[in-house]
Amino acid sequence: MTELGRRAGVSDVVARVIERYRPGGSLAFAYGQGSVLSGIVADSDLDVVMIWADGVPTRSARPARALATPGTDPVQHDGAFGGLDSFDVDGWPVDVAHHTQEQFRRWVAEVLDGAGWQRQSEWPSPLFAVSGFAYGEILADDAGLAREVRARLEAFPARLHDTTRTHLDQMRPAVLAELAGCVRRSDGWLFHELASDLVRTAYLAWFAAHCRYCPFPKRTAAWAQRFGLEPELIDVEQRIWSAAGLDERLELIAAFSEGVLAVAAGDSA
Repeated sequence: MTELGRRAGVSDVVARVIERYRPGGSLAFAYGQGSVLSGIVADSDLDVVMIWADGVPTRSARPARALATPGTDPVQHDGAFGGLDSFDVDGWPVDVAHHTQEQFRRWVAEVLDGAGWQRQSEWPSPLFAVSGFAYGEILADDAGLAREVRARLEAFPARLHDTTRTHLDQMRPAVLAELAGCVRRSDGWLFHELASDLVRTAYLAWFAAHCRYCPFPKRTAAWAQRFGLEPELIDVEQRIWSAAGLDERLELIAAFSEGVLAVAAGDSA
């Protein structure tokens, strides 16, 4: 399939999804996020997010089964986050997430106040949700509500830059010391438990230093390249995951986090 044909296929699937879901409730707006709809890659799942003004439609009112390719079964989830429908349409894996307008407003307010990234167990992370919206594609916006939010997000919040940089600076020495102890003891499991939060915070501060909302951690290097982040830090970040041992991985994590702090402080990485 040609690139033009593939894009037409994506547009057709997304249009059908919006058309079938729209009658299920009071749709405030809808947007597409993720690797395909943000133009990072051509082949991946299609992520559609629907924001509802008067509550998320019930599972039975959502047309996942009617949209799914015959012979396939959709998977649906509901929870405090809203709803999620996963199904296949013409060979495309489609995820349709549902949230209330009030939830979305809260996420935007948190991020603009420099927060929305601290609670790792929350799904979706407010920061990742806002990033997906900011760099995604508006699919339905009859009243112009999505465009209003986009306008608010254009001025990157200085507090988000400050909070992520400060947290990285404060946590880094103690975590690196703990990681060195893990290397001496060959405690690989604990090493990666401790390293995860440090590397995550470094990512957040790195993107924020460039006035970018950190995306969901999938294809991070491609996002970093798109936003013009430091090539040398992209290289170090990639080498963290291919390191042969814990000692080498520790050196690379230390170099990556140090480089991010230098960038965040306005120095050369």
